[in-house]
Amino acid sequence: MRKKKELREKISETNRVRRIAVAGLIAGLTLTVLGLMLFTPLFIIGFTVFIICTGTASFLTSLKWGYSKALKIEIEDETVSLPARLCPRCGTKVRKKVKYCPKCGKEIQTKKH
Repeated sequence: MRKKKELREKISETNRVRRIAVAGLIAGLTLTVLGLMLFTPLFIIGFTVFIICTGTASFLTSLKWGYSKALKIEIEDETVSLPARLCPRCGTKVRKKVKYCPKCGKEIQTKKH
């Protein structure tokens, strides 16, 4: 539950910064066009801003995709209801397909028929 909240906060923060990067893209493109028509140093500044913001927006988009995928996996893990077993050493509930206890590390014996 806590992890889902943290992932949602990361997605929200990434979206906020990504919007700033997109605004920078628009500003850089505008400065580039104005620099072509009016003043050459303005073109260089605008093009530099455009390139930096393009890379930033791309990076943040891939970061958001990663967070979103992790959140989706976290939600799916909660909805999958695998039968639980108890660890023989510490008594922690573990899922059926888990080979080792996540708390104490003891190997969980599986019955083979």
